[in-house]
Amino acid sequence: LNLRVYQSDLSPARMEALHGQLWNHEDDTSHRIYGVLRKVEPMTRALKELGATAMLSGVRKSQTDHRSTLDRVTYHETQRHYRVHPLLHWTKRDIDDYIAKHKLPFHPLKRQGYVSVGDAHSTKPLGVKAESDAGDRSTRFGGKRQECGLHTEKADPAELDAIVKRLEASPGGVPPPSPPKRSSSEDEYYAASSADVDAPVHGTNRGFEVYGRDSCRFCEAACRILHSRGVAFDWYTMQRFNQKSGLLEPPSCDGDRVVSRADVERRVEAVAPGNPPIETVPQIFRDGDYVGGFTELCLALDVPKSVMDVALLQIGGQLPTDIGWANTWNVEPSLRRGPSLHNVFNHENGIHPNASTSLRTL
Repeated sequence: LNLRVYQSDLSPARMEALHGQLWNHEDDTSHRIYGVLRKVEPMTRALKELGATAMLSGVRKSQTDHRSTLDRVTYHETQRHYRVHPLLHWTKRDIDDYIAKHKLPFHPLKRQGYVSVGDAHSTKPLGVKAESDAGDRSTRFGGKRQECGLHTEKADPAELDAIVKRLEASPGGVPPPSPPKRSSSEDEYYAASSADVDAPVHGTNRGFEVYGRDSCRFCEAACRILHSRGVAFDWYTMQRFNQKSGLLEPPSCDGDRVVSRADVERRVEAVAPGNPPIETVPQIFRDGDYVGGFTELCLALDVPKSVMDVALLQIGGQLPTDIGWANTWNVEPSLRRGPSLHNVFNHENGIHPNASTSLRTL
């Protein structure tokens, strides 16, 4: 039996010493971070390290409100694996009939009145026989919660790791602030993308389209290259999770000019299936075809290596005025369709106000 054991790096005793009995707290934040720490992050780490593409789960529609919305097969966008639910439509009677037919033993705790087995400290036997699975679930967490987070948490591995690290470093009985819940637009996107793999793919498929972030020097360099060639392009801001602040930047997506990473990954998969998960920006498309990042853009446009270096030279800093062949740029903001980048093509970012020399002359 190839058995691997995964658990949180923060022991239960240490967790309780730092933050108290999180499972007993009334607020949603405490319940969420308890689930992330003890269940979700270890499982996510296991699936990633083992290279799992799918996991089997015994959840059933009749158990909770969330599970009633599931399909037999779903795709977890942020953790990038499939979840298969073979028992989704089974009833309690189906379970009992199957056990009887195949002469399988009942769980030993069933004789003691347990109808659902969760955490030892917060699972109780059922005093009165429940008429539904939902009633069975009330024996968990004192009846306060239906789910522990294993089947509902949407954060990606980087976000989960950031939450755990913040918990490990934050003493005191009050849990540290949790990253804000995703915006309603992003929640709707993830729900739609999990339920409908044929949802419309973002983008216009016209000319160059660049997905990036305002603080990315390679994104800015790609914009400079396109401007120097007189090429118009569409710019889209790709949302990111800031691990230091624990915030999503920008805080919400509009599905048009501000999109989630999942939106971009969906588009890449649609035209270039099999590519690894997106780890960097920019992500660039040309007439609907996937180009890649900054380097691939330069290769597609036959940009010399020396010009690539100029495009990247001290972006975000002060360009030295003694480098006469590199300190000025001839840019035309009108070439860019969509909102302007913050602090791009301006003097604060080191672009000379009397810009005159074009990359085309290099």
